[in-house]
Amino acid sequence: MKKIVMFFVFSAILFGAAHAANAPDINWSLSFDDKEVFYAFFKKMDTDRDYRQLAAARVTTIWCDGANWSGKEKVDRIPPQIGFLINLEWLELAENRISQLPSQIEFLRKLKVLNLNHNLLTEIPPEVEYLSSLESFSVASNQIKRVTEKISHLIKLEYFFLNSNLLTSLPAGMGGLSSLKELDVSNNQLTTLPKTLPKTRAKLNNLTSINCMQNPNLKIPKELQFLIDEEIIYLEN
Repeated sequence: MKKIVMFFVFSAILFGAAHAANAPDINWSLSFDDKEVFYAFFKKMDTDRDYRQLAAARVTTIWCDGANWSGKEKVDRIPPQIGFLINLEWLELAENRISQLPSQIEFLRKLKVLNLNHNLLTEIPPEVEYLSSLESFSVASNQIKRVTEKISHLIKLEYFFLNSNLLTSLPAGMGGLSSLKELDVSNNQLTTLPKTLPKTRAKLNNLTSINCMQNPNLKIPKELQFLIDEEIIYLEN
């Protein structure tokens, strides 16, 4: 019995080592075209302290766009070890099957670009409030029904793409995005826009475009009519 137990323990160790062995060498930019290698990277960070520290210090870009992964399984989760990458600035995870964001994403305080287009997300969780350096946030073509009120904390956000989701409303916190230049909420199920959006030219700051096309039941509050006059809001269906 003891030999059998030892066999399984030894096999598990060998499997873990082999799995981690597929992890890439650390560079400032890491590009993945295989799900297993992607997960091996995070697995090795979890088990190898030196590897983890090197990754935390050096990695600024992760590219894992599944668009050209013909015949391969897509990434379906972001491992919690993502939180180790405290110098990450660009995270590209479009065209995968990710359904939720791990809470550890809150540690990515230097992240500037986050692309999760064409995944299976149903919400934007509160943890995104800690992404204080985020400038571009793309979550188009998901299944998002809810955006956290804490989105207002992203004061450096310039480009926010929420098109082709299942949104019926937007949080009042959208009005707190003081650096926002472009907002795309086209092809949703919106019925109104938050009245916290800028109401006068003086408060527009950098805002140049709100794409609201293909929201057939959308009614613009009278307080925001000037945004149509200023050709900020686009409504053509």
